[in-house]
Amino acid sequence: SAPKIQLPSDMLAGFFEHDSVALRRIPMPVLADTLPGTVLVRAHVAALCGSDAWYIQHLRSIDSCPGTSVHEVIGTVIAINGESSLVAPGDVVLALPSNYMASGIYRGLEASQAAALNTIPLYGGLCEYFLSHDTHVFRLPAAPAVPVQHYVAAQPLGTILWMCRKLGNVIGRNVLVLGQGQNGLLATHMASNMGAKMVIAVDSVPYRLECAKKMRATHTVLAGDHAKVVEEVHRLTGGRGADFVLEMIGHEAEIINQSLDLVCHGGTVIAFGVPAAHEYPINFTKLFRNNINLVGSVFPLSHEDFPLAIDMIAQGRVDVAPLFNTPFLLDDSLAAFRATHAQRDTIVKVTIEISPVPPTAVRDGNLCVS
Repeated sequence: SAPKIQLPSDMLAGFFEHDSVALRRIPMPVLADTLPGTVLVRAHVAALCGSDAWYIQHLRSIDSCPGTSVHEVIGTVIAINGESSLVAPGDVVLALPSNYMASGIYRGLEASQAAALNTIPLYGGLCEYFLSHDTHVFRLPAAPAVPVQHYVAAQPLGTILWMCRKLGNVIGRNVLVLGQGQNGLLATHMASNMGAKMVIAVDSVPYRLECAKKMRATHTVLAGDHAKVVEEVHRLTGGRGADFVLEMIGHEAEIINQSLDLVCHGGTVIAFGVPAAHEYPINFTKLFRNNINLVGSVFPLSHEDFPLAIDMIAQGRVDVAPLFNTPFLLDDSLAAFRATHAQRDTIVKVTIEISPVPPTAVRDGNLCVS
């Protein structure tokens, strides 16, 4: 018979408070009267994104909800409001919390559909349980070829796949990836997969450059002195500069201008990093005179990019193992957030273990909630 679980009456949830994270016990999310297809997810593993480390210091209104801005989560579907042909209770999934859904990821949806999804009560992923929708949770393989925890990287990889759609053909071209955090490392790997002649990884942290070599960078450049970085990139590329510069850092206006120094005439700069301000002072003369293409990239095509990211990790086409270290526990959430800054020389992807991942035998779509 299908295993049964008894839901608790309350749960632990993280909240942003004055550049800090506090855990509180709050009532469980309620499915009653929510949009059909709303799902209750039990979180197992959450990962911190660079944007989370930014939002804890620059709070958005939607991040005052239980679970904060955390949006990279592996969990189990516990219950669904109504019927679903996409997932079933017991499925282990990559789940996008309702907070992340409401932040603007509805690419390709009618306005009425997006408005309906926005009625789901807001929860982030730093919760023992949270709400999502069956259109925004993605089933993992029943017998995963890699540790289940590694599939949390499918969320950032999905956003990288959307960016890669904008690159076009990179075969035989030189790609520079500026910043080797988790997203930069995934972009480095994908540029290699796509056939780039040279994949140049740039970062100020030597440990991350060593990780970049494991993620298939052909060359690494230690950042710090921008003039020396430009000189080295021009040496590597025969004086041209890179055909593509993938700006994966964000938060600083000067990073865009540095990217313009590193790209070749007629080349493309992809702005992927989260901006720190609504307006940036850009060297428009250089952009204009050098015929540079400046392209923004944010949020994937969810129903295509996230399932593809899961497949690529499952099939070994993207090796995410170099990103991972020992996870933090939920009680140590504040330490986890602090580690994103304080331990950049030893940690790339900060993960938080919220609850044990269930055994494979339970993950067959047969779970009863009592």
